[in-house]
Amino acid sequence: MVLYVLDGSEPWDKDNDMILELIKDKPKIIIINKSDLPQQINIENLKKITNSPVISLSATKKEGIENLSESILRLFELGNIEDSSAGIVVSNVRHINAIEKAIKKLR
Repeated sequence: MVLYVLDGSEPWDKDNDMILELIKDKPKIIIINKSDLPQQINIENLKKITNSPVISLSATKKEGIENLSESILRLFELGNIEDSSAGIVVSNVRHINAIEKAIKKLR
């Protein structure tokens, strides 16, 4: 499953198109973060283009997290997700560091 997180306060660009092309055949949820700021991304248009769940949330205000959790569970319930770690990609350095820190704590 791909959780594609976008900054909703930033305009759409060609990189977004490229990433959508890369993940087009994968089960995905598109997350539009920073919903507490003026939005530059048309959520309804994105839903039509991707035919995927698009969740608007504000991580800062902790709004929309419940909708994201429900969407993730729905993908699993529909059988669209296999229980496998193959193909996992983490591209954000901050996320990589957080994962490594969590693994160390678990050991």
